[in-house]
Amino acid sequence: MIGDVFVASFSKSMVLDAYSEYVNNFSTAMAVVRKTCASKSGFLEFLKHRQESSSDRMTLYGLMMKPIQRFPQFILLLQDMLKNTPVGHADRLPLQMALTELETLAEK
Repeated sequence: MIGDVFVASFSKSMVLDAYSEYVNNFSTAMAVVRKTCASKSGFLEFLKHRQESSSDRMTLYGLMMKPIQRFPQFILLLQDMLKNTPVGHADRLPLQMALTELETLAEK
């Protein structure tokens, strides 16, 4: 069942701890990137070259934002799945549990 997959993924403390650390350190990491870009022209040129040569042309900031944007997307997906999962269906409780885990994490 799909609900069980979500519960297994989001109830593991390793995943939640890693995500929390990532979010909590995001501002610091971005400050380091900005400082390094300002002080090391080679680093800035490297980032520009990587962006220009990648198929999606995504910036480092854009890449670093993806994990932060992912959890709200999962929350919306789970909410939509719950709307379309009948009461009494075997997936309903696991989906609700996964949604609760994600919403709790998003509040931190």
